[in-house]
Amino acid sequence: MDFLAPGQSGGSPHCPGNGLLLLLLCTAVYGLIALFSSGGIVPLFYRVLVATGCVVTLLSWLNYWMIDPLDAYYAFLPEKGELFLGTVGNINFYGALLCLCVPLAAGAYLQGTGKKQPWRYAAALLLCSGLIPAGSDGAWLGCAVAVLALCCTQNTTTHVLARLCRLFAGLSACAMVTRLLCTVLPFRAELRTVSAGLGRPLTGGCLLLLSALGAWLLARKPSRHAAVAMRVVCIGLFVLCAAAFLAANLLTSVPEWLSFLHFDERWAANRGYAWQKLWVIYTEDMTPLQKLFGLGGDAVKARLNPDIESIRYMTLLNGDIFDSAHNEFLQHLVCGGAAGLFCWCGFLFTALRRGFRNFPPLGAALLGYAVQSFFSISMPGVFPLVFVLAALAGTAPSPPATGNTARVVAAGGLLCVAGVLMMLFS
Repeated sequence: MDFLAPGQSGGSPHCPGNGLLLLLLCTAVYGLIALFSSGGIVPLFYRVLVATGCVVTLLSWLNYWMIDPLDAYYAFLPEKGELFLGTVGNINFYGALLCLCVPLAAGAYLQGTGKKQPWRYAAALLLCSGLIPAGSDGAWLGCAVAVLALCCTQNTTTHVLARLCRLFAGLSACAMVTRLLCTVLPFRAELRTVSAGLGRPLTGGCLLLLSALGAWLLARKPSRHAAVAMRVVCIGLFVLCAAAFLAANLLTSVPEWLSFLHFDERWAANRGYAWQKLWVIYTEDMTPLQKLFGLGGDAVKARLNPDIESIRYMTLLNGDIFDSAHNEFLQHLVCGGAAGLFCWCGFLFTALRRGFRNFPPLGAALLGYAVQSFFSISMPGVFPLVFVLAALAGTAPSPPATGNTARVVAAGGLLCVAGVLMMLFS
C-alpha cells in the first residue's frame, strides 16, 4: 500500500492514480454522510473512534517495548522498525490518528460528569501517552493546539481547567516512568524532542507538581467561567511563539535556546530543504497556468528528485529521498495549484467552523489534524476519517441515538475497523 498525499496521482508504477482515487472516494463518503447522518449518531462515532485509537495505542506501546503481537512491522522491516508503531504505519501517520482521537477523548473527559469520568480520564490519558513513543513534533503541536482551542469554548470553567491539569499531570508521570523503564527494559527507539524533555526528572517532575497544584487550587473553589481568560492566554502564547520564530530568523545572532526555530534546509528533520526547493519551483519555474492549476499528480516527487545529483544530495542530507512535500498545504499548492489549495483550505475552514459551532470536540479534532498536516503527509488509514468528521460537523446536534440505530452504528463502526485491519495485514 502506498501512503500518498491527495495531490499525488501515483507514487508507484503498480498503483497509478491511487492518490486521486482516494480523494474521489473520500469525497463520495463525505457526500453520503452529509446527506444521511444525524446529530444523534455523532457521540456514538466519537466512542467508536476513541475506542479504536485506544486499541491502536496499546499496540503501539507494545511495539515500543519490542513486543509485536501482530508480527506486522519488525518481521518485515528489521532495520526501520523504529519508524513504525501500531496498525497505522509510520510514526507521523500514527501521530495524525492521535490528533483526531485525543481531542475527542479529552473533550469527553473535560466536559463530562458522572460515574464514567474515571474511564474517560483513562481513555484520554492513554491516547495522550501515545504521543510519547510516537515522538512526532507535529502530533504534539497538533494535539496541544486542539486541546487549548477546546478550552477556549464557552463551556470552559475553572473545574474544566482543573481536569486539564490532572490530565497533564498524568501525561508527565507517564513520560517520566517511560524514561525510567528505558533504563531496564529493551525499547525500540530513544525518546525524541518533546517526549525526551517531558521524561527528564527535573522537567517532568516540575511540570507534574505544578499541574497537580493547579488542579487542586482550581478544584477546591466554586466553578466559574474561564473561557475569556483562556482565550487571552492562548492569544498571548501565539504572540510569544510568533515573536520567538521571527527573532530566530531575523536576528543576526540567535540565542542557543531559539536555534531550533531557525529555518534552514535542516529544519524540522530536513523538511526545510524540501519546502525551500518546492517554493522556488512554484515561484520561479512554473508558468502562470501551472501556478493556478498545478503540475498534476506525483509532481512533487518528480520535482524533488529530477536527477541523480539531487537524489544523492537528498540521500546524504536525509538518509533517504523525500517523495512528498511533508506539508499537505504545500503539496496541494504544487500539485493542484492556487485553485487546489484554495479549495482545500476552504473545505477545512468550513468544517472547522461547523465543528466548533455544533460539536466542539469534533472541531478541535479537525484543527489538530490541520496543524500536524503542516508537517506531514496524508495516508489512506487516516485521511478518510478527516472527511467523515468534516461531514459529521455539518449535522445539527440532537439527542443521542438509541435502540436499533445505536446498534447499527456500533456494528458499522466495528465492521469499518475490521475492514481497515484486514486491508493493512492481508
